[in-house]
Amino acid sequence: MKHRIATIIFTVTALNLCATVCIADRALANSTVPSDTDSTQTKTSHSDQSTKPHTSKNKKAIAAFDRGLELSGRGNTTEAIKQYTLAIHFDPKYASAYVNRALSRSDQGDLEGAMADNNKAIALNPSLAAGFNNRATYYEELQKYDLAFADYTRAIQLNPEFEAPYYNRGLMKADRGSRLEAIADFTKAISINPEESKSYSARANEYMSLRNYKSAIPDFDRAIKLSQPTNEWHADRAQQLSLQDALSLYSRGYAKAALGDCRSAIQDFDLAQKLDATLSVFWIRGYCKGEIHDLEGSLTDLNQAVKLSPDYGQAYQQRAYTKADLGDYCGALADYKRACQLDPFISMYKFKLLQWTNIDAIDGPLNTASQHLTQFSQWLNQIPKL
Repeated sequence: MKHRIATIIFTVTALNLCATVCIADRALANSTVPSDTDSTQTKTSHSDQSTKPHTSKNKKAIAAFDRGLELSGRGNTTEAIKQYTLAIHFDPKYASAYVNRALSRSDQGDLEGAMADNNKAIALNPSLAAGFNNRATYYEELQKYDLAFADYTRAIQLNPEFEAPYYNRGLMKADRGSRLEAIADFTKAISINPEESKSYSARANEYMSLRNYKSAIPDFDRAIKLSQPTNEWHADRAQQLSLQDALSLYSRGYAKAALGDCRSAIQDFDLAQKLDATLSVFWIRGYCKGEIHDLEGSLTDLNQAVKLSPDYGQAYQQRAYTKADLGDYCGALADYKRACQLDPFISMYKFKLLQWTNIDAIDGPLNTASQHLTQFSQWLNQIPKL
């Protein structure tokens, strides 16, 4: 499941703690947040301004709540749960404590306990938008998608300036294939908090799906810039940020390649691979190198692509182009035949190949078709490459 944002609630004394929990990986993001007397907070600096106060008048409850926040920020969910439980003991109507204990329980994999706590928070304060947003993330984990969608929408109705449910609902719309509606939700999330990288990345991915590469590139630019570590807490997330950046760089490189800016695309692919060595850039980088006539570099990358993914038809097809450009027509024909076997889309062009070259025995021995290999090369160059 893609990363969803669940929100944690703060008090005035806890403003230097983390502000967001991502349900998928529990990574926390720092931000400046208002007090829990008027807010629940996503990873933005904008509040969930519900109509009823979230805080307690019991000083012991608030003190325990703040200790729970500090422990949550350090990843000590077991002790955090104890402190939130103590806060509830001192004030059984402390809705914020239930919301935050639910997050800690969810972190530990206790989804049933998290749901029970979150439902209690909503019962205590039905106008608590964070409660509906967080419950929606739990519903998604339980694969109750209609209930999740309804809760995200309810959170937005309760607080139209609450970023998290727009982002989360946008991801759901994207999963459903509603690209334009997803973009609208991500755009709203960005308007609420223009400093959050994930909203830009999410919107860029939808632009990519629509082949709107010109719109995707500036969103990836912004996402990459915003995700850079800016303080000590973020520095602890450097590894995660690097992986996020690697995906953004890869996608931005693809967009650039599709627009013909292959040299800049290669730079993005190189950097993406440095950030994430497991990311396979060989096929698309091989294509780009072929486009700028670095044929040996292209062949090296495409050989590696085929080695890593021997059933990936496009890698064979792309290598066929490069081999043909290098004059290895037999090798090009062999690769193209293999691509046709692996990829139904590529095999659509096979009939045209037969017509163009009159190679009746294209599926037979290569030497049968050798006299037509030059014609094959000419035809090959007419096929869309990307």
